[in-house]
Amino acid sequence: MDLEFAISGQQWIGIAIGAVLYMVLSMIWYMPRVFGNKWMEGEGLTEEDLQGAGTPVIYVITFVMALVSNVVI
Repeated sequence: MDLEFAISGQQWIGIAIGAVLYMVLSMIWYMPRVFGNKWMEGEGLTEEDLQGAGTPVIYVITFVMALVSNVVI
């Protein structure tokens, strides 16, 4: 298969929307009012453990990986 055809045949807007939706759903999922408290309890974490854990680098890497997985799918 020609690489140029494989790249040009992608629906890039759909891929980007899928990655953004992945991030939004992840943020909702881990909110304390949804499943965040249960998740922290299950992992044995406290609010203090999570302070400063959300560096922008982690979010950028997660977003890029969501883009890559959407391209592959």
